[in-house]
Amino acid sequence: MRTSAFHTSILAALGAVLIAAVVVAAPLVALTDYVVDQASLIPPDREAQLIEKLRAHEAATSNQVAVATVASLDGEVLEQAALEILRTAKLGQADRNNGVLLFIALAERKIRIEVGYGLEGALTDGRAGEINRQRISPSFKAGDPAGGIEAGVDAIIAAIKGEYQPLAASPESDDGLNAVMPIIMFGGYILIVLFILWRRKQRRAEPVSYTHLR
Repeated sequence: MRTSAFHTSILAALGAVLIAAVVVAAPLVALTDYVVDQASLIPPDREAQLIEKLRAHEAATSNQVAVATVASLDGEVLEQAALEILRTAKLGQADRNNGVLLFIALAERKIRIEVGYGLEGALTDGRAGEINRQRISPSFKAGDPAGGIEAGVDAIIAAIKGEYQPLAASPESDDGLNAVMPIIMFGGYILIVLFILWRRKQRRAEPVSYTHLR
């Protein structure tokens, strides 16, 4: 009886571990459509238009691009959460691995573009980061998350097609640099003057040696 009870306890413990593992492995979002907006960032009419755009893109290219938003990561790591969603949904064609996920965590204010291996040549990590900085994040900061998502999707599709063009430096960035440049130049001038004065002082302090010729 004691042995049986021991075995039962062991099985119960193993069952609990397995259940916990399944729960941990479950993705934050189940991709039931091209757009799953759990954080409610996109108005319904614009979400419907976005879904149609992504559906048409897949029909024309076989590439699957999806958008998922969550209110919070619930302690998960952004990159791992995005990868788990991509893999669980099996985004992209099995033989081409040509899926892309635009993933947004609202509470953490984090954005991730997860790219399948088949599209990494066209949509590199550098290009994905550039799309985030130039196309998505500015709209989020301006209070238009839906516009940022739409712009991000358009940029992702353009990058996959080889048609993406980075934005030029913003006038604000140029103005900021122009405002700081005089300070940098003045500081450089002061450093040069101080260096010259220091060198003169060093030369005066050097002992003089005389060579007696015979």
